[in-house]
Amino acid sequence: MKKVALVILTLACFSFVQAESWTIVSFGFGFSPDSITVQYGDTILFQLDSAFNAQEVNQATWMANDSTPVLGFRTSQGGGTVTGLSAGTHYYVSDSNAYMGMKGRIFVTPAPTVRFRKSADTIVESNLIVPVFVETNNTT
Repeated sequence: MKKVALVILTLACFSFVQAESWTIVSFGFGFSPDSITVQYGDTILFQLDSAFNAQEVNQATWMANDSTPVLGFRTSQGGGTVTGLSAGTHYYVSDSNAYMGMKGRIFVTPAPTVRFRKSADTIVESNLIVPVFVETNNTT
């Protein structure tokens, strides 16, 4: 029963965590901001001129100002919404202007976790917002 109460309390604490929305715009032949740090679960809205899109590329392609896409996000010309990015760095370019350096990065931080030390038992619960790890010493 204590485990269930602890899980409910922990989930209640995280129920106040809300995903945020971030906007990236185009200006000239660039993105603003060109690098952004977001939390896991956040939404990124690309508001671009109708001639530009945003597509994910790997780091080598990004460094070379190339536009060979990888399996990842891609907006239509004029922009769009990107959600569900995994933790890590996501490199993107405008495919028609990558050669001119129209590129950016999205740094996604992992979802927060809660851990209690010195435990003999583990309960793992998750929801769409954040995974929750509850470890207790009581094995009964």
